[in-house]
Amino acid sequence: MNFEHLKALSAIVETGSFDAAATLLGITPSAVSQRIKALETSAGQILVRRSLPSSPTEAGAVLLRTARQIQALEADALQSLGQGPEGRATVALAVNADSLATWFIPVLHDAATWSDAVLDLHIEDQDHSSRLLRQGDVLGGSHHRSKSRRGMPGRVARRNALCPGRLARTAATARSF
Repeated sequence: MNFEHLKALSAIVETGSFDAAATLLGITPSAVSQRIKALETSAGQILVRRSLPSSPTEAGAVLLRTARQIQALEADALQSLGQGPEGRATVALAVNADSLATWFIPVLHDAATWSDAVLDLHIEDQDHSSRLLRQGDVLGGSHHRSKSRRGMPGRVARRNALCPGRLARTAATARSF
């Protein structure tokens, strides 16, 4: 699996088209198409619905989640090495209303002080949070399961591989499990 191919997949889903993804990545639309074709060949299945807006197939959603996890880890590592971009990383999280009204408040207070990241909150009920995690629309979230499923964190603090370490540490101190 080539990371540049995964970046192309992520850009297509983010922008909704191959042309817009090419602009975002600074490459030609043909190069985006070639990367997706190579990724589809590697996966052995179609990964992108070629409509407007373009969207991932079920298999594409699996690789999209992987791509976003790798991008978050890469950004975190680069920042830790002092080599990250000057901009702010966006961390998409799914949080249910009960969590948002209670234990997640300290996380929000701490996140407001971050100069390097901003939270993109999706306030959903537990079932929708799980779906957003499976689809790769968010990098982490809270939901009712005490055990994590493969590729899905049980709670933000319990599985910190999907979000920057600071968020996981903040969530862990905000709520005792």
